[in-house]
Amino acid sequence: MSKDIADYTAKDFWIRFLSNYAQDKQSGMLKKLCALEEGLKMAEATLFKVTEEERRIAWELSTQHYYDILADERAEGREEGEAIGLEKGIHQKALETARILKQLGDSSQKIIQVTGLSKAEIAELS
Repeated sequence: MSKDIADYTAKDFWIRFLSNYAQDKQSGMLKKLCALEEGLKMAEATLFKVTEEERRIAWELSTQHYYDILADERAEGREEGEAIGLEKGIHQKALETARILKQLGDSSQKIIQVTGLSKAEIAELS
């Protein structure tokens, strides 16, 4: 990051910590960051307590959780899309039925009862 360390937000500290850990530790910058952000100091201490196996498991779980969330969002989007498509299809069929009933000379009131369309929608039909 090119801005002065005094201007860092908490988000800036974490982004720097996560992306430049090795470089900042070697250069001494990590000590400065940890002095300014208590959470980073705790995160660094935790890094030394966690084994490689625990890191691997955490990574796998977080990656799997991420993919599960994506799959859920895609499924919801599909369901919403299918529901919208179904609603459009039902509405389209109601319009077709109303056109036929209108051509047969049925009253607007009867067409409203049969199709569930509004008076305005029926009036628009040709």
